[in-house]
Amino acid sequence: MRGLGDLLRPAGRAVAWASLGGTVTVLAGVGLMATSAYLISRAALHPPTLLLLLAPIAGVRFFSALRAVARYGERVMTHDATFRVLARLKVRIFARMAQAPPPVLLGAAGGDWLRRVSADVDRLERLYADGIGPVVVLFAVAGGLGLWLATAGGRLAGLAVALLLATGGLVPFVAWRLGARSGAALVVAEAGWAARLVDTVRGLADLLSGAEAERVRDELVAAGDAVTGQRRRLDRIGAVTVGLMTLGAQAAGWVMLGAAAAAVRQGWLRGVELAAVVLAVVAAFESVRPLATAFPTLGESAAAGRRLLAVPDTPRRGGSGRRPAGADIRVEGLGVRYGADRPWVLEDVHLAVPQGAHVAVFGPSGGGKSTLVAVLAGLVPYQRGQVRLGGEELSALDEAALRAHLAVLLQRPYVFAASLRDNVRLARREADDAEILAALEAVGLGPLVAGLPQGLDTPVGELGRHLSGGERRRLALARVVLSRAPVWLLDEPFAGLDAPTAEAVAGRLAALAAGRTVLVVTHDPVPGWRFDQVWRVDAGRLTAVARPGPAG
Repeated sequence: MRGLGDLLRPAGRAVAWASLGGTVTVLAGVGLMATSAYLISRAALHPPTLLLLLAPIAGVRFFSALRAVARYGERVMTHDATFRVLARLKVRIFARMAQAPPPVLLGAAGGDWLRRVSADVDRLERLYADGIGPVVVLFAVAGGLGLWLATAGGRLAGLAVALLLATGGLVPFVAWRLGARSGAALVVAEAGWAARLVDTVRGLADLLSGAEAERVRDELVAAGDAVTGQRRRLDRIGAVTVGLMTLGAQAAGWVMLGAAAAAVRQGWLRGVELAAVVLAVVAAFESVRPLATAFPTLGESAAAGRRLLAVPDTPRRGGSGRRPAGADIRVEGLGVRYGADRPWVLEDVHLAVPQGAHVAVFGPSGGGKSTLVAVLAGLVPYQRGQVRLGGEELSALDEAALRAHLAVLLQRPYVFAASLRDNVRLARREADDAEILAALEAVGLGPLVAGLPQGLDTPVGELGRHLSGGERRRLALARVVLSRAPVWLLDEPFAGLDAPTAEAVAGRLAALAAGRTVLVVTHDPVPGWRFDQVWRVDAGRLTAVARPGPAG
């Protein structure tokens, strides 16, 4: 909750002014209703002179003007608070995403991140307008109404405040408790549906050409039904809440009428004041109306806030000036997890890779292979142990020096909506076309480029959609080949390739990587590449394979 408060703090002043405007608006309505009722009651008694009615007439005009001005000011400040929240929240979330480790970002589908920076931020913004402000207004109005009734008829003050808080506090609280689980489930269901939809649209061409279209359609329908089911439940809770609060407001009017009539009979409330007291209490229930629709959805806002806070606030290393003195890697007692309450992904890992050695790490999905690569690349912080590159602690190295020292292929490499040339040249901006073509040839994409009318100028489309999965991976692998980094970290470099192509590419890479330090993590053996060390990682533990040599 502390982190959620940090995200909600930026527009606190605007929200305070908006709450003040809302309070004044409701109290002006109370005053308008009370003075109007008093004026009508007083006029019905035929006073001997109209001068006796000047004060309530002036009061009616004053409260009507004050209500209009306060309502306008409250709307202006509410919109100002909303825009401040949206602007600062989105900047804060984008900053967190820019600093977050790539495995965290790439571990979720694109549609999920789209929901976080759009719908989830909007839901969190609603916590200001629908959750905080109305609660402040309710208690402020209850206090003001109680103070006024204490002077007009003290015995009625406690009853009026109790009716107002019972209807405006108890009913929304129950609605919030009933809707919290459905609200959280709705946020997750909508995120899952959006992720499936975006991924389906991106891969639509492949789906239509294969036999998976019907299965994906059924999955989308099921995800949509889950969203609809949770939304209907929340709508039912909201409808019942509105009905109960409307009934409570009407009942409060009748209760106050009976209590005020009894007070008149007992002589401690004047008859001319009866209508003013009753209608003032009814007018005060304007403060509970926003709560009827707001509180059933607070579970959505809280779940959205938790999803936004799930993006790690990871500080980036700066220009420390520390540079690796070599290309050897040493890992001692490494422990990594993605949160204080999360299990260890890697635990007590020890690994020594001499400079120029080629090392393979095998293991099943979820065993920790990709996390090991991300840690060695400086993309994921570690909580235990030491990681040294070239004799220097990894966390102390200069950012620019580390990036120049490493060439990394992640499990899900990113391909930009640009040309083949621009995508490969990311590894080394000064590379010429001959070097780029040589890198593409090394990874087996030479025939592809030769067959393209535009050659290196061929656009690959958004996320490389004009390329197959294996071609996209080899395009990213060509960046590694083009770089002059002394250390290569390769995560599943041959995924999506058939066995002959994988063996041919592996043989060329092994020759090009001679003298470099190379760590390859993969599910399957790598024929054509002789490794100096072979390890296996499973359930976060790293063990040496008894007989190093050709993998597979």
